[in-house]
Amino acid sequence: MLVNCNHTCAKVGLGKRQYNARCPIPPNRTAALPPGVLHRTFDRAMTDFADLKPERISVDPPALFHSQSSRIEASFAAGCVSR
Repeated sequence: MLVNCNHTCAKVGLGKRQYNARCPIPPNRTAALPPGVLHRTFDRAMTDFADLKPERISVDPPALFHSQSSRIEASFAAGCVSR
């Protein structure tokens, strides 16, 4: 990436540095969601909303698809997960 996209990578790196300077993360911060909570939430969605026939299309990152989604929504979600 650094060889083929050096100019773009430099811009992304600069953007990250500027963001970190504007919005520093406090050293004593606590996580908004402790590890594993998001996965348990998606597990619960699979059981609590079984009538929607959810299908787990990705575990990491967690993503669900349900029978009420359109084909366009499903293909968009699958594309986002594969990135």
